[in-house]
Amino acid sequence: MLQLLKKNSEKPGISLVPAWHPNFRNFERLPDTKVVRTSFFLNGVAVSVALALLLYVIRNEYNLYELSRSTEELQAQIDSDKPVSDRASAQYAKFVIEEKKLTELNDFKQTQLIPSQLLLQFGESISPGIKLASIDYQRAAVSVNVVIDGSPDEASGKATAYVEALRKFPPFAGMFESVVIDGLSRNSNNISLKLIMKFKAPTKGAKK
Repeated sequence: MLQLLKKNSEKPGISLVPAWHPNFRNFERLPDTKVVRTSFFLNGVAVSVALALLLYVIRNEYNLYELSRSTEELQAQIDSDKPVSDRASAQYAKFVIEEKKLTELNDFKQTQLIPSQLLLQFGESISPGIKLASIDYQRAAVSVNVVIDGSPDEASGKATAYVEALRKFPPFAGMFESVVIDGLSRNSNNISLKLIMKFKAPTKGAKK
């Protein structure tokens, strides 16, 4: 037993230091032994970016083409419809004019005022030395032009008296709201007087 132990102790020990030698390899000059090379990824990324830009440009060009085509179609439709629209606008303008005439005629027919009666009433209101030159009947008022004979002072007095008489004239009391002088022209032997007689506004619920 002692001999075995002795023999074992006499065996040379196993060295724990690994063998080594200088490494003279130049890694920059060695060939690339990778299964997938780095340049492949770089080229792939570049191709992908180029394809994406190409698709973006193609898409924008297609959208511009569709927009241009739609614009041309709409313009063609507008040009085609323009003559019809112009005729319709002209007819509508004529319709508005005719409608206005009919409305004015209808309002005139619905009013309680009868022109012949108005003339007779003005004839009754005129005193000696006063001449009725013209009467302009409108929807809201009546414009009356009269000529009053006499010297300026005499004619002025007659004009004032005539206006007051019109304001108190019984047939006009329920018809006119006011009687005012709108213009006066003096001559050597007469006065030209313009009067505005405004109709009373119809009461609520009353017939025009």
